[in-house]
Amino acid sequence: MDFDSVFTGAAFLLAIASPIISTGLNIWHQQRMKKIELNFLYQTETIENFLSAVSSVINCDSAKNENDYYLAYGKIYSAIPEQFWPLVDEIDVKIRSQDMYQAIKPLRELSKELAKTYNLRAKI
Repeated sequence: MDFDSVFTGAAFLLAIASPIISTGLNIWHQQRMKKIELNFLYQTETIENFLSAVSSVINCDSAKNENDYYLAYGKIYSAIPEQFWPLVDEIDVKIRSQDMYQAIKPLRELSKELAKTYNLRAKI
């Protein structure tokens, strides 16, 4: 067998396969990055909606604000790590018992901890 023919054939196959493999890897990477971006955007939006809804219900306890709070409350657990759940639970207990003034302290603590953990604005 002629080694020149083998090397020429292998080089030809690599020349064809290389762009295909490269394109496939690029598409896979872009899909993965888009999934990470969408997850980050969902997480950011959910956290911001929850903090805003809590602030609104503390400042003005209206039916609309309570509705917005309960919608945000239902989503927040999927967006934050389990270590922050006790603060969310504490906020919820205070709001449900209509002790709005006492909900401010855990809200501030949660806001600070989430800011330290995520630094949301710096990542956008």
